[in-house]
Amino acid sequence: MSFLQDEDAARAFEAALSFVDEYPFQDTDHVPSSASSPAQSRPESSAMVRAETFQVLGPQPPDMDDKMQRRARTNAKKRLLRKAGLYDDPNRARKERKLEMTFLRRKFEQLQLELKTLQDQQKQKPRKQGPEGRSSQQGVLATRRSNMEVSSAWKEVAKRQREQRDKAEKENVRLRLIMERQHKLAEALETLVQARIKQQMAEFSALPNPTLGRCFTGRTLDFRADIKDFKGLLGELFSLPIG
Repeated sequence: MSFLQDEDAARAFEAALSFVDEYPFQDTDHVPSSASSPAQSRPESSAMVRAETFQVLGPQPPDMDDKMQRRARTNAKKRLLRKAGLYDDPNRARKERKLEMTFLRRKFEQLQLELKTLQDQQKQKPRKQGPEGRSSQQGVLATRRSNMEVSSAWKEVAKRQREQRDKAEKENVRLRLIMERQHKLAEALETLVQARIKQQMAEFSALPNPTLGRCFTGRTLDFRADIKDFKGLLGELFSLPIG
């Protein structure tokens, strides 16, 4: 496809040259010198181009292959077109790449400088804000210390209350035991008194004469004969530890 494009360009260039050669020019007498100069230069330029093509191609031998002749013609036409400025530069893509690489390098250097400046600014910020950070840290430490002191004080209060509760529970157990002992002693005294009363009633009912029974009623004072037993029980009751 590139070969065909080159041939089309060469044909267009040849058509342009033939058009220039066939263009009718006026005489130099009727036309001023300033206007006649470009008309004269055009056929001269076409003649020079044709001479250059003849110099490049040279006399061709009859036994040369058609393909070689075509290649030689196309190469010669390419050179002529390059000299005339009608053919593109083959190194244009390479030059554009070089320009793009240089632009990217400059952009990379610029970004590196910006990054360095930002890093320097970030390093300087903590230094400027150093006293404020220290004050905030000191405030945090002070609050922590105060919280620790408050918690330790509450721990001491809770410890004391727990000790008091343990003492109260022990005292309650001791008092409960004392109360149970006293209750048992009171029940024993009650049974003893009831037995004594029943015994006296039985003795009184066993008398045949009621008058004697009346006389025996005066002997109730002998009930004090058992006072020693009651005194002993009361002594044991009072001897029990209360506190």
